[in-house]
Amino acid sequence: MLRFLPLLREKGYPIRDVSAQELHLLLSAYTTALFEPVIHGYSLEEALRCLETVEAFFLPGWKQLMGF
Repeated sequence: MLRFLPLLREKGYPIRDVSAQELHLLLSAYTTALFEPVIHGYSLEEALRCLETVEAFFLPGWKQLMGF
């Protein structure tokens, strides 16, 4: 991912400077959130609803960081 960010900048995307530590934090938080429904034994319906909520929460932030 850290190699990918400069390529996006070269293509003209206004990528925010993100350190390796910050990126690790964000990716860990996102991945953990995705697996929480499994860890807690949610039904498929509950899990899908939660994943929609996770997407609604994280997607705007990722888009802002990536310049989309």
